[in-house]
Amino acid sequence: MQALFSPAVALMNRIRYNTKFLLIGGAVTLVILVLLSSVYSSLNRDIESARNEQAGLQMLKPINQVCPRNAAASRLVSRRVERKRGNEGQAGGQGKGSQRRIGRCRCRPLDQIA
Repeated sequence: MQALFSPAVALMNRIRYNTKFLLIGGAVTLVILVLLSSVYSSLNRDIESARNEQAGLQMLKPINQVCPRNAAASRLVSRRVERKRGNEGQAGGQGKGSQRRIGRCRCRPLDQIA
């Protein structure tokens, strides 16, 4: 262990206290800057991801205007799929009834949306 730290100890024994404080302070400052840059880049990635999600939600608004019951139909299908997964091998599951319900959605044509 002494062989590993002996060059640093020899350097620290040769320099004055002011220089020692500057050297240690510079090392600490460098470490803090590296950590701050890491946090900054991570936060920027999260912010960009949130912006992309918001843009996607804005794109969904016209789709929800075209077919307002789309969300309800989507929930119905997901419930049926969950039931089917839970009841594999048993009678039931997703049948024609769920398809008819989805088909009843009265969607307006895209050219009629204001």
